[in-house]
Amino acid sequence: MRPYVELLVTNKNWRKVYADYAKFRGDQNLWLRFTEATFDRFMQGQEL
Repeated sequence: MRPYVELLVTNKNWRKVYADYAKFRGDQNLWLRFTEATFDRFMQGQEL
């Protein structure tokens, strides 16, 4: 959140969307960890 602190203070439009944006970003991070972990396990099992 650090980069957005100034925007939260100075930009009223950003304040309106930030809560939804933060929730979306959190959900996407969880999904990315799930999908990337599967790929990482696959790649670790490969003999290259």
